[in-house]
Amino acid sequence: MRIIYDGIDLDNVDSRSGRLLDLNTIDLFTLEHIAVERFGSELRVNLRSWRVDNTDPYTRTDVYTGDEDTNMYRGFYGKRWGNGFGLQFGGQQWSTRSNRLGGGGDALSFLARAGIAKKTWSIDAYATRRNAARTRQPQTIDQAPLALQPFEGTQTLAYGRLAVGNQTGGPWLELIASNFRLGEESDEVTEAAAPGLQLLADTVDTATQRIQYVASAGYTHRLLRASIADRVRAFSGDTYHSPEARVELGGRLGNIDLVGEQDGVRDLARYEASFRLTPVSFIALAGAVTRESPEARSDPTGEPTGEPHIPGIPEILRGRATPKNTSTRLEAGIRVVNPWIFGGYMTRDTALLEPPNVIDTVYKPISVGKRSGFYGGIRGKLYKDLNIDVVATKWDSAGYYQPKTQTRSELFLDTRWRKRFPSGSFGLKLAAIHEYRGDVRFPTTEGFVTTRSSNVVSALVEIRILRGVATYQ
Repeated sequence: MRIIYDGIDLDNVDSRSGRLLDLNTIDLFTLEHIAVERFGSELRVNLRSWRVDNTDPYTRTDVYTGDEDTNMYRGFYGKRWGNGFGLQFGGQQWSTRSNRLGGGGDALSFLARAGIAKKTWSIDAYATRRNAARTRQPQTIDQAPLALQPFEGTQTLAYGRLAVGNQTGGPWLELIASNFRLGEESDEVTEAAAPGLQLLADTVDTATQRIQYVASAGYTHRLLRASIADRVRAFSGDTYHSPEARVELGGRLGNIDLVGEQDGVRDLARYEASFRLTPVSFIALAGAVTRESPEARSDPTGEPTGEPHIPGIPEILRGRATPKNTSTRLEAGIRVVNPWIFGGYMTRDTALLEPPNVIDTVYKPISVGKRSGFYGGIRGKLYKDLNIDVVATKWDSAGYYQPKTQTRSELFLDTRWRKRFPSGSFGLKLAAIHEYRGDVRFPTTEGFVTTRSSNVVSALVEIRILRGVATYQ
């Protein structure tokens, strides 16, 4: 999974999580739009922060409360003046404390933007800051006696942006300079105190940051959108360039996307193609293929080694990657009355699977071979406001960190009851959900741990009246 926030590729800056970005650190309240791209080897999630276009002031306040002593307070203010100058502020405070499970946490976040937009150019500065903390999270199963480490830290994303032209039509240029920083203030866990707290000994981490510059230019005309970009990262005393070229063709029948990228951080050349076609209103076809070629690097003697350079990964693991690999996905769907019935086939080539070490440091990275699998399901309206969403996936063999078979089924009623409330001031959602996961194998420093298959059945009731919402799950 790859997260791109306002054109900035979010890399993980928390050493506790290895190279995996903790998705809990992304404040959804700062966003106004999310677009997901499915390529052959990755899921690319493009996030766009909240913007203000109207000259009328925009204000909003949200207040939430719930069980487990959970509370959330949120507020926005934004305005754009007639001369093009814009100003935005937002904030959110969230906290929870679980008396049943013994864990809790809180987070205080702010966002701010100031800038000016004219017909052919715009310039703005944006920052979001998040101060979050969690208490020690005790484990509730006997097989994992270690608790989740307590944490307190401040994460900041700030950037300045200059744009010329309009990306919806004609030539355009965009320049971004950003800084993504994490400063940790967690209390030190000493060797003497660690056993009694069921924790690993841990010292306070120093602040880490990544500076990133993005220069992109392109041209958009009717069905064609072409662009080139260079993403420059600076961290640990080194600088890494990641140039990219992209061509998109889109129209009434579908779209085709071609991407070529030289990932300077991982010394990896990546070529991707994806398509989505709807030749008739009740048939849809989609697919993607990704070809990755690790670039050769040199050892201290200057001789090329043929191994990919992956910062933060031990040398012994670097040599396990296959020099070239290809991942694909093909799927088709047909609409029967209202719902879509779909199915697909996917392959994932050799890969280095990295664990979320923040959960437990006993998990270890592991290199795996090629795998393939099938998936399918049904999604859409069954009758009036009654909906269904079922998807099942089955791989050709049992792997690590994921089950061989996995299903999720949801049957739900989502209605506004327009006959009784024509204004739309009332809403009701009732959902029944079933999830199944097969056995999962977890590689650890002491061997392997296999969890048993699981079934989870849940229900959801949500009532909306005017701007109030009550939810029970």
